[in-house]
Amino acid sequence: MDPGVKNQRWKIKSLQEDISSNPLHVPFFILTETHLKSYHLDAETQISGYTAIRADRSLRTRGGAAIYLHNSITADTTKVFSNTYCEIAMIYNSHHNMVIAACYRPPLAPFDKFDECLVKLQGFINGLGCTPELYIAGDFNLPFVDWPTTSIKIGCSILLSDRQSGLALIQFMEENFLQQLVNEPTRQDRNILDIILSNNIDMIHGIKVSKVEKSDHDLVSCNLLHPEFLPVPAEKPPYIPDSPLDDINFSSADWSSINASLEEVDWSTVTDPGLSQEEAWTMFSG
Repeated sequence: MDPGVKNQRWKIKSLQEDISSNPLHVPFFILTETHLKSYHLDAETQISGYTAIRADRSLRTRGGAAIYLHNSITADTTKVFSNTYCEIAMIYNSHHNMVIAACYRPPLAPFDKFDECLVKLQGFINGLGCTPELYIAGDFNLPFVDWPTTSIKIGCSILLSDRQSGLALIQFMEENFLQQLVNEPTRQDRNILDIILSNNIDMIHGIKVSKVEKSDHDLVSCNLLHPEFLPVPAEKPPYIPDSPLDDINFSSADWSSINASLEEVDWSTVTDPGLSQEEAWTMFSG
Protein backbone atom coordinates (compact mmCIF):
# COMPACT_ATOMS: atom_id res chain seq x y z
CA MET A 1 0.00 0.00 0.00
CA ASP A 2 1.17 3.53 -0.76
CA PRO A 3 2.76 5.37 2.21
CA GLY A 4 0.01 8.02 2.00
CA VAL A 5 -2.60 5.35 2.53
CA LYS A 6 -0.56 3.61 5.23
CA ASN A 7 -0.61 6.83 7.23
CA GLN A 8 -4.41 6.81 7.08
CA ARG A 9 -4.97 3.15 7.96
CA TRP A 10 -5.17 3.85 11.69
CA LYS A 11 -7.72 6.62 11.05
CA ILE A 12 -9.91 4.37 8.91
CA LYS A 13 -9.74 1.52 11.40
CA SER A 14 -10.45 3.84 14.32
CA LEU A 15 -13.39 5.43 12.49
CA GLN A 16 -14.81 2.03 11.61
CA GLU A 17 -14.66 1.00 15.27
CA ASP A 18 -16.20 4.28 16.45
CA ILE A 19 -19.06 4.04 13.97
CA SER A 20 -19.72 0.37 14.74
CA SER A 21 -19.89 1.07 18.47
CA ASN A 22 -21.89 4.29 18.16
CA PRO A 23 -25.48 3.75 19.37
CA LEU A 24 -26.62 6.57 17.08
CA HIS A 25 -26.95 6.42 13.30
CA VAL A 26 -24.11 8.23 11.47
CA PRO A 27 -25.55 9.47 8.14
CA PHE A 28 -22.25 10.95 6.95
CA PHE A 29 -18.86 12.13 8.12
CA ILE A 30 -16.09 14.25 6.67
CA LEU A 31 -12.33 13.71 6.52
CA THR A 32 -9.64 16.24 5.63
CA GLU A 33 -5.95 15.79 4.90
CA THR A 34 -6.71 12.38 3.44
CA HIS A 35 -3.35 12.34 1.57
CA LEU A 36 -4.95 10.33 -1.25
CA LYS A 37 -4.29 10.41 -4.99
CA SER A 38 -6.52 9.52 -7.91
CA TYR A 39 -4.78 6.17 -8.32
CA HIS A 40 -5.78 5.05 -4.82
CA LEU A 41 -8.76 2.72 -5.01
CA ASP A 42 -11.80 3.32 -2.83
CA ALA A 43 -11.36 -0.25 -1.61
CA GLU A 44 -8.12 0.83 0.09
CA THR A 45 -9.94 3.27 2.35
CA GLN A 46 -13.40 1.68 2.42
CA ILE A 47 -15.61 1.85 5.48
CA SER A 48 -18.42 -0.69 5.52
CA GLY A 49 -21.84 0.79 4.77
CA TYR A 50 -20.50 4.06 3.33
CA THR A 51 -19.58 5.49 -0.06
CA ALA A 52 -16.64 7.88 -0.30
CA ILE A 53 -16.79 11.08 -2.39
CA ARG A 54 -13.15 12.14 -2.58
CA ALA A 55 -11.43 15.35 -3.62
CA ASP A 56 -7.84 14.15 -3.98
CA ARG A 57 -4.93 16.54 -4.32
CA SER A 58 -3.08 16.36 -7.60
CA LEU A 59 0.61 17.16 -8.13
CA ARG A 60 1.47 18.26 -4.58
CA THR A 61 1.56 15.90 -1.58
CA ARG A 62 -0.79 15.68 1.37
CA GLY A 63 -4.09 17.59 1.40
CA GLY A 64 -7.39 16.15 0.27
CA ALA A 65 -10.99 16.07 1.53
CA ALA A 66 -13.68 13.41 1.50
CA ILE A 67 -17.31 12.84 2.40
CA TYR A 68 -18.30 9.37 3.55
CA LEU A 69 -22.03 9.05 2.86
CA HIS A 70 -24.14 6.26 4.34
CA ASN A 71 -25.52 3.95 1.68
CA SER A 72 -29.08 4.76 2.78
CA ILE A 73 -28.60 8.32 1.47
CA THR A 74 -28.44 8.99 -2.26
CA ALA A 75 -26.00 11.50 -3.71
CA ASP A 76 -28.08 12.81 -6.64
CA THR A 77 -25.34 15.25 -7.68
CA THR A 78 -21.65 15.20 -6.78
CA LYS A 79 -18.70 17.41 -7.59
CA VAL A 80 -15.08 17.40 -6.46
CA PHE A 81 -12.40 20.00 -7.04
CA SER A 82 -8.71 20.48 -6.32
CA ASN A 83 -6.29 23.17 -7.47
CA THR A 84 -3.22 21.57 -5.85
CA TYR A 85 -3.67 23.77 -2.75
CA CYS A 86 -7.30 23.54 -1.65
CA GLU A 87 -9.80 20.70 -2.06
CA ILE A 88 -13.56 20.51 -1.82
CA ALA A 89 -16.02 17.63 -2.20
CA MET A 90 -19.74 18.36 -2.60
CA ILE A 91 -22.92 16.30 -2.77
CA TYR A 92 -26.61 17.14 -3.13
CA ASN A 93 -29.43 14.95 -1.88
CA SER A 94 -32.78 15.93 -3.37
CA HIS A 95 -34.89 13.92 -0.93
CA HIS A 96 -33.66 16.03 1.98
CA ASN A 97 -32.88 19.08 -0.23
CA MET A 98 -29.47 19.14 1.37
CA VAL A 99 -25.91 20.00 0.33
CA ILE A 100 -22.97 18.47 2.19
CA ALA A 101 -19.49 19.83 1.49
CA ALA A 102 -16.04 18.92 2.81
CA CYS A 103 -13.29 21.50 2.44
CA TYR A 104 -9.57 21.60 3.17
CA ARG A 105 -7.59 24.83 3.12
CA PRO A 106 -3.96 24.42 4.19
CA PRO A 107 -2.10 27.06 6.19
CA LEU A 108 -0.77 29.96 4.10
CA ALA A 109 -2.77 28.90 1.03
CA PRO A 110 -2.81 31.61 -1.66
CA PHE A 111 -6.02 33.62 -1.56
CA ASP A 112 -6.92 32.93 -5.18
CA LYS A 113 -6.71 29.16 -4.58
CA PHE A 114 -9.10 29.26 -1.61
CA ASP A 115 -11.41 31.71 -3.35
CA GLU A 116 -11.55 29.33 -6.31
CA CYS A 117 -12.96 26.65 -3.99
CA LEU A 118 -15.60 29.04 -2.66
CA VAL A 119 -16.58 29.97 -6.21
CA LYS A 120 -16.93 26.28 -7.11
CA LEU A 121 -19.09 25.67 -4.04
CA GLN A 122 -21.27 28.71 -4.77
CA GLY A 123 -21.68 27.58 -8.37
CA PHE A 124 -22.68 24.11 -7.19
CA ILE A 125 -25.34 25.59 -4.89
CA ASN A 126 -26.65 28.06 -7.48
CA GLY A 127 -26.88 25.34 -10.11
CA LEU A 128 -29.42 23.38 -8.07
CA GLY A 129 -32.20 25.86 -8.79
CA CYS A 130 -33.45 25.76 -5.18
CA THR A 131 -32.44 26.84 -1.68
CA PRO A 132 -31.03 23.76 0.02
CA GLU A 133 -29.98 23.17 3.59
CA LEU A 134 -26.20 23.59 3.75
CA TYR A 135 -23.83 21.53 5.88
CA ILE A 136 -20.22 22.55 5.19
CA ALA A 137 -17.34 21.35 7.32
CA GLY A 138 -13.62 20.87 7.21
CA ASP A 139 -10.21 22.19 8.18
CA PHE A 140 -10.06 25.84 7.07
CA ASN A 141 -6.96 26.91 9.04
CA LEU A 142 -8.35 30.36 9.86
CA PRO A 143 -7.33 30.86 13.53
CA PHE A 144 -7.41 34.63 13.11
CA VAL A 145 -11.20 34.73 12.57
CA ASP A 146 -13.22 35.66 15.64
CA TRP A 147 -16.24 33.42 15.16
CA PRO A 148 -18.58 34.97 17.78
CA THR A 149 -18.38 38.28 15.88
CA THR A 150 -17.60 36.75 12.45
CA SER A 151 -14.75 39.17 11.88
CA ILE A 152 -10.96 39.25 11.68
CA LYS A 153 -9.45 39.49 15.16
CA ILE A 154 -8.36 43.01 16.02
CA GLY A 155 -4.60 43.49 16.22
CA CYS A 156 -3.90 40.16 14.58
CA SER A 157 -0.71 40.21 12.48
CA ILE A 158 -1.37 38.01 9.44
CA LEU A 159 -0.46 37.79 5.79
CA LEU A 160 -2.58 39.71 3.30
CA SER A 161 -3.59 36.45 1.58
CA ASP A 162 -4.82 35.03 4.91
CA ARG A 163 -6.82 38.17 5.66
CA GLN A 164 -8.36 38.04 2.17
CA SER A 165 -9.24 34.37 2.64
CA GLY A 166 -10.90 35.05 5.98
CA LEU A 167 -12.91 37.95 4.58
CA ALA A 168 -13.91 35.88 1.54
CA LEU A 169 -15.29 33.13 3.77
CA ILE A 170 -17.14 35.67 5.92
CA GLN A 171 -18.71 37.15 2.78
CA PHE A 172 -19.64 33.67 1.56
CA MET A 173 -21.29 32.99 4.91
CA GLU A 174 -23.28 36.22 4.77
CA GLU A 175 -24.48 35.55 1.23
CA ASN A 176 -25.66 32.04 2.17
CA PHE A 177 -26.96 32.84 5.69
CA LEU A 178 -24.43 30.51 7.29
CA GLN A 179 -23.37 30.36 10.91
CA GLN A 180 -20.25 28.75 12.35
CA LEU A 181 -21.06 26.37 15.20
CA VAL A 182 -17.77 25.14 16.71
CA ASN A 183 -16.92 27.22 19.77
CA GLU A 184 -13.87 25.51 21.26
CA PRO A 185 -10.33 24.85 20.02
CA THR A 186 -9.88 21.87 17.69
CA ARG A 187 -6.08 21.73 17.60
CA GLN A 188 -3.79 21.50 20.60
CA ASP A 189 -6.29 23.45 22.76
CA ARG A 190 -5.28 26.67 21.02
CA ASN A 191 -7.17 27.40 17.80
CA ILE A 192 -10.49 26.71 16.11
CA LEU A 193 -9.33 25.34 12.77
CA ASP A 194 -12.01 22.72 12.07
CA ILE A 195 -15.42 24.30 11.65
CA ILE A 196 -19.05 23.48 10.83
CA LEU A 197 -21.15 25.91 8.78
CA SER A 198 -24.90 25.65 8.27
CA ASN A 199 -27.89 27.74 7.27
CA ASN A 200 -30.16 25.60 9.46
CA ILE A 201 -28.59 25.57 12.91
CA ASP A 202 -31.83 24.37 14.53
CA MET A 203 -31.10 20.95 13.04
CA ILE A 204 -27.68 20.72 14.74
CA HIS A 205 -27.05 20.15 18.42
CA GLY A 206 -24.66 18.41 20.77
CA ILE A 207 -21.44 19.60 19.12
CA LYS A 208 -18.53 17.79 20.73
CA VAL A 209 -14.76 18.16 20.34
CA SER A 210 -12.82 15.02 21.30
CA LYS A 211 -9.14 14.13 21.40
CA VAL A 212 -7.96 11.36 19.10
CA GLU A 213 -4.74 9.36 19.02
CA LYS A 214 -1.92 10.12 16.57
CA SER A 215 -3.43 13.38 15.32
CA ASP A 216 -2.84 17.00 16.25
CA HIS A 217 -6.44 17.80 15.27
CA ASP A 218 -9.44 16.87 17.38
CA LEU A 219 -12.56 15.03 16.24
CA VAL A 220 -15.56 17.32 15.86
CA SER A 221 -18.97 15.64 15.99
CA CYS A 222 -22.58 16.75 16.24
CA ASN A 223 -26.10 15.38 16.16
CA LEU A 224 -28.57 16.12 13.36
CA LEU A 225 -32.25 16.25 14.18
CA HIS A 226 -33.43 14.99 10.79
CA PRO A 227 -35.83 12.12 11.66
CA GLU A 228 -35.16 10.60 8.24
CA PHE A 229 -31.54 9.98 9.23
CA LEU A 230 -32.55 7.68 12.07
CA PRO A 231 -32.46 3.98 11.20
CA VAL A 232 -35.87 2.52 10.46
CA PRO A 233 -36.68 0.01 13.23
CA ALA A 234 -37.24 -3.53 12.12
CA GLU A 235 -40.89 -4.46 11.73
CA LYS A 236 -42.18 -6.24 14.81
CA PRO A 237 -43.41 -9.80 14.19
CA PRO A 238 -47.14 -10.39 14.68
CA TYR A 239 -48.16 -11.07 18.26
CA ILE A 240 -48.88 -14.75 18.92
CA PRO A 241 -49.88 -15.58 22.52
CA ASP A 242 -48.12 -18.50 24.16
CA SER A 243 -51.23 -19.51 26.10
CA PRO A 244 -54.89 -18.40 26.46
CA LEU A 245 -53.90 -16.58 29.66
CA ASP A 246 -51.70 -14.15 27.67
CA ASP A 247 -54.77 -12.37 26.28
CA ILE A 248 -56.41 -11.85 29.68
CA ASN A 249 -56.18 -8.36 31.12
CA PHE A 250 -55.67 -9.17 34.78
CA SER A 251 -55.35 -5.51 35.76
CA SER A 252 -59.05 -4.91 34.98
CA ALA A 253 -60.32 -7.87 37.07
CA ASP A 254 -62.64 -7.38 40.08
CA TRP A 255 -60.19 -8.73 42.62
CA SER A 256 -62.41 -7.93 45.62
CA SER A 257 -65.14 -10.22 44.33
CA ILE A 258 -62.63 -12.89 43.32
CA ASN A 259 -61.02 -12.87 46.78
CA ALA A 260 -64.46 -13.04 48.46
CA SER A 261 -65.42 -16.06 46.32
CA LEU A 262 -62.15 -17.83 47.12
CA GLU A 263 -62.71 -17.34 50.83
CA GLU A 264 -66.02 -19.29 50.57
CA VAL A 265 -64.28 -22.37 49.14
CA ASP A 266 -63.79 -25.35 51.53
CA TRP A 267 -60.15 -25.87 50.57
CA SER A 268 -59.64 -28.88 52.85
CA THR A 269 -62.34 -30.74 50.91
CA VAL A 270 -61.27 -29.57 47.45
CA THR A 271 -57.66 -30.55 48.08
CA ASP A 272 -58.52 -33.99 49.52
CA PRO A 273 -55.97 -36.41 47.99
CA GLY A 274 -58.68 -39.01 47.62
CA LEU A 275 -60.53 -36.92 45.01
CA SER A 276 -59.82 -37.23 41.32
CA GLN A 277 -58.93 -34.09 39.33
CA GLU A 278 -62.39 -34.00 37.77
CA GLU A 279 -64.13 -34.39 41.15
CA ALA A 280 -62.02 -31.65 42.73
CA TRP A 281 -62.71 -29.27 39.82
CA THR A 282 -66.47 -29.96 39.97
CA MET A 283 -66.51 -29.25 43.69
CA PHE A 284 -64.43 -26.06 43.24
CA SER A 285 -66.38 -24.63 40.31
CA GLY A 286 -69.81 -25.75 41.45
